[in-house]
Amino acid sequence: MPDSPPESTFTRRTPRRFAVLLALVLTIPVVWAIVETMDRGALSEVLHSIGERPFGLSMVWAGFGAAFLLRALAWRRVLPDLPLRHAVAALHVALGANHVLPLRLGEPLRIVSVVRRAGIDWRRAAASTITLRAADTLAVMGLGVVAGMGYFRRSMGVWLVAGLAGAVAAGGIVWL
Repeated sequence: MPDSPPESTFTRRTPRRFAVLLALVLTIPVVWAIVETMDRGALSEVLHSIGERPFGLSMVWAGFGAAFLLRALAWRRVLPDLPLRHAVAALHVALGANHVLPLRLGEPLRIVSVVRRAGIDWRRAAASTITLRAADTLAVMGLGVVAGMGYFRRSMGVWLVAGLAGAVAAGGIVWL
């Protein structure tokens, strides 16, 4: 079978150029709508506050970055052959997609990201993601128990959700 001819520069770059053009076409009206509807007084107040206390903002950013790093490190404990950089990138993809897409569809994109970038088997990526999301749910519920003990003692639904999340976490660990 003869070798196929090399791909031309035009065919390699056309999809990327189209994607950039599409992004601009979609971004410009969104930015315009935001600028037209934003509360400029509130924006001015926020910028003034940042200027007065830049250390506070830097601490918030540091905490946000540390949260991503800690989640990526936790993911690597569950999925040891996942490189840290791919774990962090997938978490960022998931966060961005969760802000833009409905129904928290960032989590499936998190799986797709590590499958494509790191070559991890999709079943292992899915099992680790489901396990960690269930563990996240249990952790948030644990914080809720500590913060609002009286409510949690009276609410049977909360304990049902905790049991379900625990079962999902255990199932995910077994699946791994």
